[in-house]
Amino acid sequence: MGLVVLLVVDIALVLLAFRSPLHRPADPASAALSESAVASGPATSGPTGTAPGSSGLDLSRRVALVLFDTEKAWRLTQGSCEAGGAELAVTTNGGKTWRSVTPPLRVVTSLSVTDENHVQIVGGGEGCATVTRRTADGGTTWTAGAAWTAWALNPGTPGQVLNPSGKALGPCASAGAVEVQSAAPAAAVVLCSNGKLLDTADTGGTWADLSKVLEVRAVDATLSAGKLVATVAYRAEGCSGLQTGTVTGGALTKLGCVDLGQTTSSTGSTALAVRADRVWLLVGTALWRSSDGGKTWSAVG
Repeated sequence: MGLVVLLVVDIALVLLAFRSPLHRPADPASAALSESAVASGPATSGPTGTAPGSSGLDLSRRVALVLFDTEKAWRLTQGSCEAGGAELAVTTNGGKTWRSVTPPLRVVTSLSVTDENHVQIVGGGEGCATVTRRTADGGTTWTAGAAWTAWALNPGTPGQVLNPSGKALGPCASAGAVEVQSAAPAAAVVLCSNGKLLDTADTGGTWADLSKVLEVRAVDATLSAGKLVATVAYRAEGCSGLQTGTVTGGALTKLGCVDLGQTTSSTGSTALAVRADRVWLLVGTALWRSSDGGKTWSAVG
């Protein structure tokens, strides 16, 4: 979802392997080295997109998914500073069964995964200050983790995101952010609770609307030929469940329709994970998978 070497090595790892803070498999020897401090606290004035989060936004049941192998993944349920409730689980058989893991924090917003045993999480500690924890034994024991320099949702202020330098941003304004995915340190996409999808290429200095008229439910971000590719699940006519597609440079390419049956999706309760041609869609705890890049889908279980 352990984590100093020469700066040249660190930069190369970031450029070649950095994906999102939730969906970025980490190299066991370098995960701890490519992350630095995240500052917590209220948002400050600054460039476009800097604003308070939505104080009324409930992300306690928000889900996220980290696909680190073709058949292996970690998932999280965020929880909240006030009520706790954070949950973690790992699967090694394609989502057929999941092993529950008790997190050491009341709220967990992001995770960096090496394998089923090595994971680092970021969330809220005492007073909901941003802290990290790591495990090397699949969650049986946890220790203080390396500092975090990836994008993440702000544990202490629902609706805000933290950029890699730890600056709190509110690109969604009062709607609040429910997901942030990144494909490079300066580039990220943010999903707002109203279904809008925003992107930045300057670490949150400015934001553009990628979604246009789409009502997006979930997103993952990757790099392809140096360009950010956002894989999205969204509501669309002619699809009774969720339509999937990719957005590159503002252009939408449709993929397959996921038949959710009686399962209801909402922004925050839905997550996407992409690894090569494998795409997983999580709605609550229900899972659908694609092995052809999102063209066809099947339910698990």
